[in-house]
Amino acid sequence: MGILQLGDQVSFNGRVKPYKKGYQGRRKGIQREIQIDYKIDRPTQVKLIVSVHNFERDQFLSENWKMCNQIYEMYKSDYQLRGIPLPYPEY
Repeated sequence: MGILQLGDQVSFNGRVKPYKKGYQGRRKGIQREIQIDYKIDRPTQVKLIVSVHNFERDQFLSENWKMCNQIYEMYKSDYQLRGIPLPYPEY
């Protein structure tokens, strides 16, 4: 399928699973409300059904560390604003 672009539409099957959302630590002075939220679990049969662009899609790199750095580069400005460094700078 490759890397999705804004406007692409996908279809998939999956299970809806509840999870606890919010701070669950024990630090004093931090009080955050725990809420139940929902996520999609075990997605299968993922298919691209509407493609906005008619061109060869970029693919994720095959090695995990390269893929992590590739994703970082896609969202670099956001990660840098939040002080998150490049995962594998030595490569």
